Amino acid sequence: MTPQTTVMLLHREGMRIVCDKKLDLATVSRSSGAVEVIYEDAERNLWIGTMKGVFCYVSTQDKLTCVSENIGDVSDFTQSLDGYVWCTVRNRGICRISPKGKWRLFPCKMDFLTLDVTTDGVLWASTGEGRILAFPSAEPTRYKDYTAQAGLNGDMVDHVKVDRFNHIWMVTPRTVREFNPRNGAVRVFAAQSAQIVLHRFLPRAVFRDDGDGNMYFGGIPGFISLKTSQRLESIPQSVTPHITDVKVLNRSIWLDANHRKTAQGIYITPHEQNLQIEFSSLDFRNAGSICYAYRLEGVDKDWVYLPAGKNTAIYNRLGKGHYTFEVKATDENGLWGSQVARFEIYRLPAWWETWWAYTIYLLMVAAVVGWIAWFYKQRLVERNRAQLANDIIQTRLPVSGMGVSEVDSQFVDRAMAIVEQNMGSGYLDVTFLSAELGMSHSTFSRKLKAVMGQTPLEFIRSIKMRHAATVLRQKTSTIQDAMMAVGYNDHKTFTQAFKDTFGKTPSEYQREWRDK
Repeated sequence: MTPQTTVMLLHREGMRIVCDKKLDLATVSRSSGAVEVIYEDAERNLWIGTMKGVFCYVSTQDKLTCVSENIGDVSDFTQSLDGYVWCTVRNRGICRISPKGKWRLFPCKMDFLTLDVTTDGVLWASTGEGRILAFPSAEPTRYKDYTAQAGLNGDMVDHVKVDRFNHIWMVTPRTVREFNPRNGAVRVFAAQSAQIVLHRFLPRAVFRDDGDGNMYFGGIPGFISLKTSQRLESIPQSVTPHITDVKVLNRSIWLDANHRKTAQGIYITPHEQNLQIEFSSLDFRNAGSICYAYRLEGVDKDWVYLPAGKNTAIYNRLGKGHYTFEVKATDENGLWGSQVARFEIYRLPAWWETWWAYTIYLLMVAAVVGWIAWFYKQRLVERNRAQLANDIIQTRLPVSGMGVSEVDSQFVDRAMAIVEQNMGSGYLDVTFLSAELGMSHSTFSRKLKAVMGQTPLEFIRSIKMRHAATVLRQKTSTIQDAMMAVGYNDHKTFTQAFKDTFGKTPSEYQREWRDK
C-alpha cells in the first residue's frame, strides 16, 4: 500500500521486492483520497479504505469498483459470519456493506480507530479517546462502554483484535491486554517486562493466525507471539484482598497506635485530608499481573478499575459521615475473585458541622425570619393605618369651602368625629348623635339639613359606607370585616346601602380595587 491512491501486491525474491499487482484508485474515482487501510475478506476480496471512501477489488473478476467516494475517513474493516463487511468511519459512524455492495451508515460521532467482530455478532471498536466500545450488529447505533472494566483508564488503544475464544485483545503503546467480556477477566502483558523484551508496541502491527489461533504483535525492536487459551474462562482462584495501610499526607495512621480505629475501620478528623488507602491480595509473586477495583459508597458511582500492579486509592476532602470502602482483586490469570474486602471510614465532624452548631444556625435563621416577618407586619399595619386615616380625612366634606360659618364647620366636624368614634357600635343612631351634640332630635335634623343638605340618617350612612370602602381596599379584609367595622349585622341591608352610595356591590368594589 502506498501513501496516496495506489495499492500494490508485493513478494520477496531473495533481497529483491517484486510487484505482482498494482491497483490505482484514480481509474475508478477522481477524488478517492489517500489510502488508509486494506482488508481481505473470506471471499478473498480486497477492501480499500481511504480518507474519503470505500473501494473493493474482486480478485476472481480482476475488477476494481468504487463503493462510495464520499462516505468519509475510513479507519478499519472487518467481516461478520453472515457475510456483511463492516467499516468504521471516523467521526461519522459504522458502515455495513452487503455482499452485493449496498451500504448503510449507522451514525455515531466518535473518532473510531480500529474494528473487529466476535462470532456472536458483536462489533468491538477502539476510539482516539482511548475507549473500547461494543456494538450489537443488529443495532449498531447503541453501544456498551468496556473501557473501565478492561482497566484502560484512558490509555490510547492503537488496535483491537478478537481471538478464536471471542476474547478481546487491545494494544496500547506500553501494553497488550487480553480481555474476556463475559466475566471481566483481564490479562496484561507489559513492554519491557521480564516476559516481553520489546520497548514498545506498534499500532496496527497485529496478526491472528487462523490456523493455530496464536496472536502476533509487532513492536520495537521485533515482534512477539502469544498463545491464546481459555485460561480467562476458568474458575477464579480464591483471592482475598486486604487493607494494608491508610495514610494521610503520606503519613501512616493505620499503624499509629494512638489513632482511633476499630477492627475494620478508622476515624479521621476534619483536618486529615488527602486520604490514601493501600491494599493487597498478598500474592507477591504475581503482584505485577494482579488488578484491583475499588469504590467508596457515597463517593464513587461504580467500581474504579486500576491498571495491573497498582494498589492504591486516593480521596481528597471527604465530607463528614460514615463511608464504606470496598476492594476486589483478580487472581494471577486475570479472573475476578468473588470476595470483596470492606473497610469503614468515619470522618468526624468539625465544630461547625455538629448538631448543636446546626441548632444555633436554625435558631439564628428562625430569629431573622421572625424579625423580618414582624418588621413587615409592622410596616403593613402602619401603612394601613396611614391609608385609613387618609381615607377618613377624604371622607370629610370640605365644609369650609361650602360658604358656611366657622361655627357651622365646627358643628359638622364634631358630628363626624362622633360618628367615626362610635361607628361599630350598635347604638349609633340619630338620637344618640343629637344627644352627644347636646341638641334635640328636631333641632339637630334642621341644622344638619341646612348646613350639609343631608338628613341625619344620610349623614351617618355616608360616613359609614366610605369607611367600609376603606376596609374593603385592604388586601386581607373581607366583606364581613367591613360590615362589623361599621356596625352592620345584616348582609343584605349592608349591600344595598353600599350600592346606593357607590353604585356597585361590596364584592364588585373589592374585586375591581384588587385588579388595579
